[in-house]
Amino acid sequence: MKKLLEKLGFGWVLNSGEETQAVSLSEIDPVPLLGRFDSGFALADYSIPEGARRKRTKVGDLLYRFKYERSRDAGLILAELASDFINRQSSFKSSHVMLTVPPSFKSRSLDPVSLVAERIEERTQIRWERDALRRTRLTRPQKDILDRDLKKLNVLSTFRLARALNLNGKKILLIDDICASGATLNDISDILREEKATEINVLVLARTQFSVRKGASM
Repeated sequence: MKKLLEKLGFGWVLNSGEETQAVSLSEIDPVPLLGRFDSGFALADYSIPEGARRKRTKVGDLLYRFKYERSRDAGLILAELASDFINRQSSFKSSHVMLTVPPSFKSRSLDPVSLVAERIEERTQIRWERDALRRTRLTRPQKDILDRDLKKLNVLSTFRLARALNLNGKKILLIDDICASGATLNDISDILREEKATEINVLVLARTQFSVRKGASM
């Protein structure tokens, strides 16, 4: 039944059965991001060291449940956290337009970033230009690539505007679910610069700790 519902596009109404605990902004530790944008933050790291292993943070656990266990409750909590963060950041709150990074696979029944963006638009009153960005080709998920240079090549010239948008003089808020190397965010930021956007601010739900295979270029 679960697989049937997912094929019909109802996958995100399914929960894992485990109760989802609410998380407040005071319980998380936002992480600054660096890139070819003006400012950027992740709500938190996806995981933190615990002995010889890594343990998912509260935000990381919510994101895991949202993306892979299809918990809508977890997604709504993440959207609330993101909205609260934006409303407290004057540079983010004053954005004219919100854009979202398109999913890696067109076959997804529902893009998790879109569900979050809908709630952010409602809570922050920042206009979301739905489907404003599109991929010119399918790419491998960035999380599956451990070489930094290959990550950059994987998304190089992958994105473009799906339709004409007047971004001249506009402040843009760019939303994604997860960031590792930042290659996707940088590639899209370059496109927005070409469209004369005056300021680009980035918010992702979680940052993963980038690891490089032995011998790979940093």
